[in-house]
Amino acid sequence: MNRSRRAQRRAALVAAVSVATVSMVVGCAATAPDTTPDTAVKTVLRSPGGDGAVDSITWNLGSGEPGTLDPPNVPTYSAMAVVTSVCDSLLSVDESGAIVPGLASVTQESPLRAVFTLRADATFWDGAPLTTEDVAYSLNRAASPSSYLAPTFANVAAISAISDTEVAIDFSAPDATFLSTMVGVGGVVMEKAFSENAGEALGTPAGGLMCSGPFEISKWNVGTDIRLVKNENYWDKGRAAKADAVRLTFITDTSALTQAMATGEVDGGWEIPASSIPALQAVDTGSLYFGDTTTIWSLRVANPDSILATNATLRQAFQQMIDRDAIAQAVFHGAAQPWRTAISPNSWPASVRESTEKRTTAIADGRGYDPEKAKQLVKEAGADDQEIELIVASGDETASQLGQLVQAQAQAAGLSVSIRALQPLEYAQAMYDPAVRGDSDLLLSSSGDVVQEPLASIRYYYLPDGLYNWDGYVDEQLEGLFGEAVAELDEDRRTELTLDIQDRFEERAATISIVNPYQVNFVSDRLGGVITSSVYVNLPSLSFIGSAD
Repeated sequence: MNRSRRAQRRAALVAAVSVATVSMVVGCAATAPDTTPDTAVKTVLRSPGGDGAVDSITWNLGSGEPGTLDPPNVPTYSAMAVVTSVCDSLLSVDESGAIVPGLASVTQESPLRAVFTLRADATFWDGAPLTTEDVAYSLNRAASPSSYLAPTFANVAAISAISDTEVAIDFSAPDATFLSTMVGVGGVVMEKAFSENAGEALGTPAGGLMCSGPFEISKWNVGTDIRLVKNENYWDKGRAAKADAVRLTFITDTSALTQAMATGEVDGGWEIPASSIPALQAVDTGSLYFGDTTTIWSLRVANPDSILATNATLRQAFQQMIDRDAIAQAVFHGAAQPWRTAISPNSWPASVRESTEKRTTAIADGRGYDPEKAKQLVKEAGADDQEIELIVASGDETASQLGQLVQAQAQAAGLSVSIRALQPLEYAQAMYDPAVRGDSDLLLSSSGDVVQEPLASIRYYYLPDGLYNWDGYVDEQLEGLFGEAVAELDEDRRTELTLDIQDRFEERAATISIVNPYQVNFVSDRLGGVITSSVYVNLPSLSFIGSAD
């Protein structure tokens, strides 16, 4: 971004702390073991307890108030967690992320046809039975060009109810990723009649939803909270809600959230900012639990006109100017792994993770922290007179600290970085709206795969029409490999092809990955049973939370 355009938006920029202050933060973190979790971080699938009933729960949505709860158009983990607790999907997952039946079982009759067989006992909140017409309607709506999920259905030729109990998916080409995307929001089934009547208001405070999940929406108080009540007639007794009522709050300010949890005003939440770890470890109202995630905190090129989109040398400079180890300690208090590639190890199916490690390590080895080399590359790139604008989320202390450290480390390499802070809703919009990103150069992103299949998200990030392909990346060889990989039903061969795809986009290096964090969860001492990994977005996770006893 040039300086004249930058000057016009100077009022929108947020001044960052000085290099001296940031350096002091890093130095303190390196010598203060009491700011990290006790010994090494130990991850769990669920917090203990949770079997007993509770009257009510107050739970915070870390991404703030959802812009919508329309299932195929929710852009944040927080919104997904609400949807999957009120709406059921065709397929589900267990606590480890393995796919299990949901509203239906599925048979892959051939590479070009899958058939879902619907359960007979599921009903919507209004008592109406789920039908195959509801399923076909919901999937066809998710497949529409206006849906965020449309790329998931790229190889789907037809979705049709073929009997009172069966829905067929016919493919134009084999798609090995499709079934894995029918968990969570991708496979949600809504009542057709209600949804058509709601029209464009579906999923809003005014329009609501009609689903079959363990909770139903009682009231959405705009700007304040969302109220859920237990579905007393829920069909899946093994996942019936333990709480009679849930109040979902929208606190995004880190200090305010920490205080609310410390006082017991809020019972807990997923995705707790890492900056809250020291304070929340000291409270007597609850405990922290850590889980594995597919999330990667990264810097991503925000638009095709940025110097970073066209200057490979400058992108390599960023790869080597970031001290990821120091950031993992100073910002994340040890609750993160330094990470140098775009795909999390937890994004791969468990059966192939070991076989992917060597190829991923080879990419990461060329991106170690080397401030002198970074400084040299900045000069070679001709960028020492450039100012780079970085978008971060306002109110998130983790994002703020991380942005400031990036700013300081870039300055040490001879590059000027300014910070543009966006309010939570506007920041969420920046994920999919280029007008909100404007002419900023980088966006500090915390994102991960929703399912354990990297191809499912690669299509969004690295194909020309991908929603998150912000820098206009085009690679015909990658596109060919992707088409071959998606059609490959043999897992080992598909993994090799996916690794080849990874080599292609990592060669471009337009995603500057920083850490793979552990999920930080706060749970009140009166509660238990909380799903602690990023799998929570694909489960009716609020229904698992019960009394600690």
